[in-house]
Amino acid sequence: MIDIDNLLNDAGIEFTKKDFTANGNTDAHTKYFIDPCLFDAGHTGKQAIAIIQYETGAVAYKCFHNSCKNKEWRDCIKYFQDKGVDTGKYTDATPKSNDKEYIATIEFCRFTDIYQENPQPEWIVKDFIPKGEATLISATGGVGKSMFSLFIAHHLATQLEIHKPDYGGNLCIDFNEYLLFNEFPIAKSGISSIFLQTENSNAQLNFRMRKIAGDNIEPLDRIFSPIINGSALASGKTFLEEIKKGETSSKKFEAWFFTLINTIQDQTKQKIELVWLDPLISFCGCNENDNAEMRQNLDVLTKVSQQCKVTPIVIHHNAKNSKDYRGASSIFDWTRNLISLNRKFITEPYLENGITKTRELPAIEVTHDKCNVGRTFKPFKIRMDESFRFSRIPDQPIDPETLQEIKKVIQALTDLGGFANSQNELAKKYNELTGQGKRTGDKYIIKAIEHDFITRENTDKGYSYSLKE
Repeated sequence: MIDIDNLLNDAGIEFTKKDFTANGNTDAHTKYFIDPCLFDAGHTGKQAIAIIQYETGAVAYKCFHNSCKNKEWRDCIKYFQDKGVDTGKYTDATPKSNDKEYIATIEFCRFTDIYQENPQPEWIVKDFIPKGEATLISATGGVGKSMFSLFIAHHLATQLEIHKPDYGGNLCIDFNEYLLFNEFPIAKSGISSIFLQTENSNAQLNFRMRKIAGDNIEPLDRIFSPIINGSALASGKTFLEEIKKGETSSKKFEAWFFTLINTIQDQTKQKIELVWLDPLISFCGCNENDNAEMRQNLDVLTKVSQQCKVTPIVIHHNAKNSKDYRGASSIFDWTRNLISLNRKFITEPYLENGITKTRELPAIEVTHDKCNVGRTFKPFKIRMDESFRFSRIPDQPIDPETLQEIKKVIQALTDLGGFANSQNELAKKYNELTGQGKRTGDKYIIKAIEHDFITRENTDKGYSYSLKE
């Protein structure tokens, strides 16, 4: 719990405060009214600007002027630190209790307010992960859902500069760097995540991270996990933790979650965007098939995620021998975005001594079963390679003309000694061999990757390319 009273006093900020009891979906909280606004001295008004502290420990900032509507408590922390205030000494993780009775204040809006504000959906990954909305990823056992999650988190955490492809001496990022699975635009690079998971020990995580990251370890600085009993296993944390016999409360989980998010943000100066929970059943201390109990548990996650302004992504199991998610229908009702992963086998051509042959290969079909904030994408297939990295499989089988051009890409890579530091380097060699333009070279390099004829590795300077072993 942050000691707001002493923090404001030591910062020389005058305030009045008022306590409010819980009302409906609003927790008991204290409002610290200040005047003027911390960020714009022109914003004034009696009880128009407030720091709000909930009994769970969550803190918010509210200024009723449009230009400050996106200001958060972390912005206040920076404001105080810039003024030389040691904010760390005011932090206490013990949740506050308040048994006083006060008249509650109801906040409301007219629908015309929403209409005039005209809010639009925001995205972490366009048409794949909506920002601020719960995403559920459901999969059959053993399909690789945990690796899938870690792969996406690492991909989004990669910090890249944006450059247009050219033959200049500067670093050139491939044209599809900011796409997930060659289709879904990523809003920004360097996205930070927290993993709350109960199935993989530190040793297992280390093995998977080394496979997925390879030499590109810098993004791992933006992927976090709590340590409980010396391990990254978040065991023992449920949305509704028992506090005494016959009585449950969400306050303990909410306070822990809030403290975890803010501790990481304060100490690393990184904004946490995503929270991954794997698997759902580990965090719900109830009957998975009970609609009322499951919804009550999941609503706690919604509430605390909104307070901390993070996007929750929940990993869940499919029912046995089924493509459908397991458990109560309220799980489907709760999630705003549902993505399913299921095993498939595909027939693919390959080259052996210059002869084209076919083989059956395992694959994963990705389907979009629900999206309340946008369109659902068409199903597509991906494969997981030996490094636990996922790549998209083309929807159409390879045609003879494309196969011939892929052979030329392989020859170009061979002439480079089996390795290229960038797509530009490989495309340039392909162009020397064929006389084709650069755009054509880029096209067939991507085709060669999609059809698994060459390997693309993610490095701290972009992508490198090599022959298949």
